[in-house]
Amino acid sequence: MFLKRVWARRALSWMSVTAGAALALGCSGGVPAETTGPGASDANHEHLGDGAELDEIDGTGEAGASGQPPAQDQAAPAAAGAIKAAQAITSSWDCFGKNGRFIGRTGIWWGNTPADGTWACNEWNKEACSAAGGCVASGGSNQCDVSKRTDGCSLDWGDPTTVAYREIFKEACNAHDTCYHAPWDRISDFWSGFNKCNDNFWRDMNAICNAKGIVGCGIVASVWADAMNFDPGRTKFSDSFAADQRWMNSNCQR
Repeated sequence: MFLKRVWARRALSWMSVTAGAALALGCSGGVPAETTGPGASDANHEHLGDGAELDEIDGTGEAGASGQPPAQDQAAPAAAGAIKAAQAITSSWDCFGKNGRFIGRTGIWWGNTPADGTWACNEWNKEACSAAGGCVASGGSNQCDVSKRTDGCSLDWGDPTTVAYREIFKEACNAHDTCYHAPWDRISDFWSGFNKCNDNFWRDMNAICNAKGIVGCGIVASVWADAMNFDPGRTKFSDSFAADQRWMNSNCQR
């Protein structure tokens, strides 16, 4: 009986030291390697609050049935708090195809660099990114959210036809807006990006026309496309493209 009491006191002392070490690890921001980085499971995607499953001791300090102290991972419940604290440090990234298409927005809690964001975009949107020639990411903060930079069709012609087609082409216009915010300095160059976005817009308008079967819709789509590609409209739209690129460069990591 005396030996059992001595062993129990030693086990409690051992657990206190181990828990203290785990707490020190938490203070230094340490996270188990297998739960972080691009090698982590896809389950990390958008599960920013989920922590690794850690066993906790029952608080009795009793040795196991074999008479040995509890395993070290069981004696370190403080590590769970450290993992959740690390997961609270998140970053959000806009995923763009190399064709200028906005694929979507994703969040990660490890790494938080443009390379990590690009990996996440391609890994978690494999089909869409593959179809777009691969994806690149820009973001890193809530300030960089291109979905908040869309405003539909802003063509300021006041005639009844234009007013009606602003609603018909709204989805195409929003896609055009997001394309203007793609990180074109990582994809190709300024003018290639500008021309690609305008070409995407023309294709999107025609796709809408074909889907809706509206008589004369294709003519309106061509008129709108020409307004962007020939002066004086080309200069106005290229200035808008330049302004959106400056905003992206100022607010987004890439």
